[in-house]
Amino acid sequence: MADKQPRSGGPDVDPTRGGSGRAGGSLAGEPVDDRVTLDDIQKFLHGLQYPASGVEAVEYARKRHAPLAVLDRLEWVAAEQFSSAGELNQALRKVEQTLDQGSR
Repeated sequence: MADKQPRSGGPDVDPTRGGSGRAGGSLAGEPVDDRVTLDDIQKFLHGLQYPASGVEAVEYARKRHAPLAVLDRLEWVAAEQFSSAGELNQALRKVEQTLDQGSR
């Protein structure tokens, strides 16, 4: 595929993965909690022009040196299209609800 280019020096963002599968937890030995808030995510998306795809949001955040936890959360909505930051937040809230239900 033309849009899957190898990346070096940054996290491997694969929108077909559907996230890391970490359901709100962290991997053994990983020192940082991967739980992020919408505010955390929006800090790295400030200035993103809408409409924007989820892939564009992931790439924009990556270029702004977002932590892996933020990129991971954005990967869950990479296949979607958003007309505003509010629409993106709504999709991210649904992801959070899904992850919270999976961790019970």
